[in-house]
Amino acid sequence: PLKPASILPRDYQSDELKNYELGLKSEWLDNRLRFNIAAYYMKWENFAVQIEDPQEGIFQLGFVNLPSAEIPGVEADFAFSVNENWQFDGALSWNDAQTDGATTLNFGEDEEGNPLGFTVQDGARLPITPDWQATLGIEFRPSAQLFDAQPFARFDFAYVGESVNSLEGIESVVSLTPVQTQDAYETGDLRL
Repeated sequence: PLKPASILPRDYQSDELKNYELGLKSEWLDNRLRFNIAAYYMKWENFAVQIEDPQEGIFQLGFVNLPSAEIPGVEADFAFSVNENWQFDGALSWNDAQTDGATTLNFGEDEEGNPLGFTVQDGARLPITPDWQATLGIEFRPSAQLFDAQPFARFDFAYVGESVNSLEGIESVVSLTPVQTQDAYETGDLRL
């Protein structure tokens, strides 16, 4: 028997993103300290998401448009040169990326008359978008040269908050139900 054709649409429309932002960029202490901060609100209309065909045994991925999402957030960063040898820098961001309104997608019925489709609840988290992210870096550059080069040592710490792999209510990874949560994690990098 032939594999049934996918019932997902063969195309999807363009999205539209409106971004409203208010921020400050500043330098202090004879330009040794830089501090920037911004608050923003994004409205994402007609955005496309990847979904799996709801028919049993099809294992076909496609894209569909959902009405809208909103992403309010704040981000800040700084860099501070203590002196010619030491520098500290870091960043912090918060996002609340979620759907704006409930949506039901209907693709007809299966052979038993059961509806084929998905429902996305109002406030469902957008995938691969952690709520919190942060970095902190420390760098040391000695005054002396080494082999006609400037040696340095740098340590960077990064924190990435929890995120989800798919939009809740829509399975977008074949045969991986339900939506999977990526735990928060930290990394540390040392460079010489």
